[in-house]
Amino acid sequence: MIVRVQGSQKLAFKKNNSVHNTPLYSGGNNYRMPFARCPNTLYTFQRTNQLKAGISSSFNEAETGSDLPIYVWNDYKGGKNYIFWYSEADIVYAPEDATLFLSRVASFKRNNASCFGEIDLDGIDFSKTKKMDSIFSQDTNALLSTSPLLKILHLENINAAKNAEAAFAYTNLRGLDMSKITFENATSFMHTFYKATADTHADFSKLKGGNATTMEKMFLMFKGPENLSLSSLNTSTVTNMKDMFRNLAATKSIDASSFNTENVTDMNGMFMGTSYVETIDVSGFNTKNVTDMSMMFYQNNWLKTIYGPEEFDRTNLSLSTNMFGQCSQLVGDASWSYSAGSVDATYARIGKPGLRGYFKAKP
Repeated sequence: MIVRVQGSQKLAFKKNNSVHNTPLYSGGNNYRMPFARCPNTLYTFQRTNQLKAGISSSFNEAETGSDLPIYVWNDYKGGKNYIFWYSEADIVYAPEDATLFLSRVASFKRNNASCFGEIDLDGIDFSKTKKMDSIFSQDTNALLSTSPLLKILHLENINAAKNAEAAFAYTNLRGLDMSKITFENATSFMHTFYKATADTHADFSKLKGGNATTMEKMFLMFKGPENLSLSSLNTSTVTNMKDMFRNLAATKSIDASSFNTENVTDMNGMFMGTSYVETIDVSGFNTKNVTDMSMMFYQNNWLKTIYGPEEFDRTNLSLSTNMFGQCSQLVGDASWSYSAGSVDATYARIGKPGLRGYFKAKP
């Protein structure tokens, strides 16, 4: 972290070392291996206003050349395990590369294999952070009820980060107030919620985003709320929505009606392979620049209703193979039911008597 003390003084926390700084995704199907199940002992990460006696320079986690030290150490108080940090600085900036920074394998934990059960971000400023891949990841079982809950105080501090790419990957978000997450400065949302899980009634309606160009795989394999509404999400500069909601679990309805999609070119697999989604609202979509809609709604066995515009604009479309493939329960207006022989973008329209279409007009 970079730290500023009243005047011009500054210092920086070391970023995770190379062993503990592996990116989530390195192309193809190459994803970083997640962690094993958390041990029973959980730690609390917290700032303290008093330096413990005996803490020496060997506990300094400041970057070389910093004006002040940042001391980090393990402690035990009142029946709880802590990792305390101390600095004389007023403001502490998170690292520019905060990959796995507060995760189970945080470098400053010094090979401590335990997970965090509580993280307090008070005093930490993320406005200089350009990357925070899996910053809070603790447990490979994030999708399971056995994963311990993670309490994060001052969670809203991370909204200042410039990049939300893979930020909550492999993270148990149950119990956290997701309405505090806005990410208004983020320029990328690729993999942001990859293999994460949230409460059934988690609120994502405040998620804004900055001038992002990609939302590819943003909710890939995410076990999210029953009703996922993204009414505040700024998509006006986005060009890539490939696999955005692919393999979404638990969610029954997706409201993407407010999306500004006028610059999007790739919607390949956007809603593909969801587990329980019954309703999707794309009624506000402008698809004039989309070139690829292949498998956009493919393999949604529970999908019954798509609220859409009168018809998708196919002006620049070149690919739409299996756009509606394997959506056996899908029914459009005028009672047009699914047909395995009619699954390309030709049918991305509101059904009418004598004209097959898989969209319904929004009530």
